[in-house]
Amino acid sequence: MKTYNTPWSTGSIFICSKCGGSFDNPEMAEKLKTELRIHLKDQDGNKKIRVMVSGCLNVCIDNEQAVVYQPVSGVTETFTIGSNLEENIQEMKGILGKKLESV
Repeated sequence: MKTYNTPWSTGSIFICSKCGGSFDNPEMAEKLKTELRIHLKDQDGNKKIRVMVSGCLNVCIDNEQAVVYQPVSGVTETFTIGSNLEENIQEMKGILGKKLESV
């Protein structure tokens, strides 16, 4: 087995792909990922934080989107955000901003 260093220096965001089905928006995870990647690129953070869609994160709450932040080193954070895409984008941009500031 080979070991590799990740190309992102700060951490990873995982967005559950299953959550959107609970509030009739199965594309929520993909849309959120796309918007966050654009935001990170604009902030010069795309080499620091990777945003990915994941399978079930085992945080199944109706009408909420599960998201995990996994730092390269440190404690994993698991949280949920609401079902409104625009509000989610803004909330996640705030979270990403804090993560980038702490570097």
